[in-house]
Amino acid sequence: MPNLNLALDYGLAARVSIGIAGSYQSETVNYDLGSLPFSDDITRINMAIRLLYHFNKTNKKFDHYIGIRGGYCYWQDDPVYNDQSDLLLFSSLPTFLKHPNWLVPSFQVLYGMRLYLGDSFGLHCEAGIGEPFLFEGGLTFRINTRKQKDTKSAEGTQSK
Repeated sequence: MPNLNLALDYGLAARVSIGIAGSYQSETVNYDLGSLPFSDDITRINMAIRLLYHFNKTNKKFDHYIGIRGGYCYWQDDPVYNDQSDLLLFSSLPTFLKHPNWLVPSFQVLYGMRLYLGDSFGLHCEAGIGEPFLFEGGLTFRINTRKQKDTKSAEGTQSK
């Protein structure tokens, strides 16, 4: 299954935003150890905060940025035992490999771009070094954006 990611960012200043992000990924891995077929269900959930620096804030249709993302990943590993021999194989593993659930810190440096096709809808892509993804893309939305006051229309209503 591909990585499903959701991020919410809030602009602190003209070029800086802070946000929260979460991602989910699940996969079933099938091993063939000769006469011992084995399958494993692995799930990863990541929760993090992110800090972004936006390069070009003059163009309302295009945004590109760099950032950092730090948080925790929760890994869940559910081996599926096909028969008693699988259970014996699993019990022979070292103790640290038998723990099915792990909570580990995650850190990522990322670069991203957003292209707005309308006032509040667009596309985005991000490339990252670290966890939870190498590359991701999808839809982006702007909600409750700040609009500058139109000073010309305000001046035109004043009586002379």
